[in-house]
Amino acid sequence: MKHDREIVLAAVQENGFALEYVGERMRNDKEIVLEAVKRTSQPLECASQDLLNDKEFLLEVVRCGNNGILNYLPNDIAFDKEFVLQAIKLNSFCIGSYGFAHFIPPSLAHIVSDKERDMLEVVKNKLLSAMVMFWNIVMNYIERECTIVIMMLI
Repeated sequence: MKHDREIVLAAVQENGFALEYVGERMRNDKEIVLEAVKRTSQPLECASQDLLNDKEFLLEVVRCGNNGILNYLPNDIAFDKEFVLQAIKLNSFCIGSYGFAHFIPPSLAHIVSDKERDMLEVVKNKLLSAMVMFWNIVMNYIERECTIVIMMLI
């Protein structure tokens, strides 16, 4: 069963982690591996070395939108400036992928679109507003409690 392509394809469509239990030939099948990694990144660890070294296939994986995939790149590809540039152009959200940010040379960081930069600015401002509001609540509480303690001492 682990070598029956139709069964394996159905299994990885249902659960990408099924890739771990299939034969080596199926781990080298681009369609099967691509299906496995559409929903979660980790099955890429089980892909064949040939696929992990196939830049065109890896760019197809990036195109499918699973940002965490970039954590599983072999180092020689992860540090390939041209590949990283292509990956960011295909899916600029991969720039924030955990573990991948340190692979991106500062010279490529400008590729993040204005829209995404604006979204980050909105999030930053909302977070800052929330922090200020929280600080004010804490300070008001402390001031009120100190006033009560002082009144009790007088």
